[in-house]
Amino acid sequence: MSTIHTTVPKQGQYRNHKLRAMRLYRGLPSPIIDATPAQDHVNWLVSIGFNDSSVAAAAGLTQNTIRDFRLRKYSTARRQYAARVLAVTHIPTPDQESRNVPAIGTQRRIQALQAAGHTQAQIGTHLGWTQERVDKILRSKSVKGRTFQQVCAVYDLLSHQVGPSAIGKTRSARRGYAPPLAWEGIDIDHPDSTPILDAEPATGCVDEVLLQRIIEGRHTYPDANPLRGPERIAVIDHAITHGWLRARLAAALNISMDGADQALVRRRRELREAA
Repeated sequence: MSTIHTTVPKQGQYRNHKLRAMRLYRGLPSPIIDATPAQDHVNWLVSIGFNDSSVAAAAGLTQNTIRDFRLRKYSTARRQYAARVLAVTHIPTPDQESRNVPAIGTQRRIQALQAAGHTQAQIGTHLGWTQERVDKILRSKSVKGRTFQQVCAVYDLLSHQVGPSAIGKTRSARRGYAPPLAWEGIDIDHPDSTPILDAEPATGCVDEVLLQRIIEGRHTYPDANPLRGPERIAVIDHAITHGWLRARLAAALNISMDGADQALVRRRRELREAA
């Protein structure tokens, strides 16, 4: 029996029209959408230090697909592709270990450690690097993902400790480097984030009314700035005493959950040292 060759789709000449009509009838979204938001997002990611390869790795798409988005090759895109692109954030992921990622978060962490009294040589020792390599990182736009991960690990280790170099702290202050406390509760990896440079350990009288409102979850913050002042320490102490989870402390201080973790670790260390 011979095979009849035809160019007509198996489900009929108007298959796509039928599928569109069926989706509309069922209230299903179109699989094809405007590509502009995804294109804008890719170009922003590239502008801060990613490249096509690193965005593709995080999105689970091919490098050519990301390039097409970046070059605005098509006016429309598959919905699932655009969603994957838009899900890629400014924070490097393990999938980007061998690829270029923004250096800003890595640089801010190194600078914060310097502001806390850790020298480049000491930071390099913890990383297994030379002082020259640490200095070079501070002058780069991009770093490898593995470099970012390594510096994050060392930052988590040292950011709760005061370094031995008083001269380094003075020089860092002159350069405007923000210490770890100034970044607490703030997205250190986002290029638009700014540290709170007057974020020194708070002293003074606690506003008991404000403190009670914060503890009870009745206080609202007028902006994105985290809680400062003596009430901040009082809230953290209350959280430690009453076994709060980090999510509750994060909401009370108006900070991220990672920031809440850091605040708890730092305060527990301070209490141990004072005991």
